Amino acid sequence: QRDLSSSYDRLGDVTLQIGNTQDALDFYQKGLKIGQTLADADPKNTLAQRDLGVSYNKLGDVTLQLGNTQDALAFYQKGLKASQTLADADPKNTQAQRDLSISYEKLGDVTLQLGNTQDALDFYQKRQKISQTLADADPKNTQAQTDLFISFFKLGGVEKTRHDYAKAAEWFDKGCKQIEPIKKAGRLNAQQATWPGMLEKEIATCRNADKGIADIEFVFQQPAEQIPGLLTLRVNALLHRKQPADAVATAERWATWAEKQKKDRDGERYNAACAFALCAAAIEADRDKLLDRSLVLLRLAKSGGYFDAERIAHIKQDTDFNGIRQHPKFVAFIKELEKPAEKKEPVRQWQRATNKPDASKKW
Repeated sequence: QRDLSSSYDRLGDVTLQIGNTQDALDFYQKGLKIGQTLADADPKNTLAQRDLGVSYNKLGDVTLQLGNTQDALAFYQKGLKASQTLADADPKNTQAQRDLSISYEKLGDVTLQLGNTQDALDFYQKRQKISQTLADADPKNTQAQTDLFISFFKLGGVEKTRHDYAKAAEWFDKGCKQIEPIKKAGRLNAQQATWPGMLEKEIATCRNADKGIADIEFVFQQPAEQIPGLLTLRVNALLHRKQPADAVATAERWATWAEKQKKDRDGERYNAACAFALCAAAIEADRDKLLDRSLVLLRLAKSGGYFDAERIAHIKQDTDFNGIRQHPKFVAFIKELEKPAEKKEPVRQWQRATNKPDASKKW
């Protein structure tokens, strides 16, 4: 039975990776059903209880991708309960402690998406405390050291969302110092190798935050790779400070700047669309107009081939769109993205693309 449950989980992992989130949900639910039966039949079986916690977290991940944030929260809370029980039963078990830290991180992520920044901060702090203990206990363990880095990054992110840019910069700086020795030792994989550069951008953004919020021209004087981060921060800060007109003007400048980019133009169209979505959520009087502006940019990005399976999954849980997520126009756009691309019949050699006979063809 456990082998069957594991098979369902693996099928869920594969279908989720290729973008079939509903199929992944079905497989994970089948795996959970078996896992729950095994865990109930043997409450003292550590492996069965851990499998149950993993199943809850997987269901949390897939429901989050489907945009069902409250369902994801409920699954992660059940996952935390399972992890907490095992960690309390064996405080010296490194795997049990790491599982608990991951549960805290997932709850931090989902509460942040729900806008509960204080709850997210609390969960990330608990995550960091465990990660610090595990990293200190095993300095040569790459996983433990990178886990600690991730906890610093998460704390920086939530403080940035809370508009405390000085604290955010401190956490990001700790992350830089944490990851640098691992990088020098050549122990980072291809994805992890991008982390130091990403953190440097975050630190620069936070340290330039006050100037960027005060003066949009300052933003566009910065290196191109720093501009999107400062514009994101500026829009959020202006809305937080009840300066909606300035926030909308920033989104318009972003959209104009995006069209001038030769590199990642569609990515910047998407980012500008996020800015308009944030404005639409905050400014009720102009909501429809700002929503339409966001959708124009999203469709431009779509026409440029921006939305692959991974990015479709991302937009479904991107918190920037939370304020307009249920709007019929946005729902319709998501359905457009989910619609399989129509297969075009190959054009025969003796016909033009218009399907008319080619008069120049010699028979």
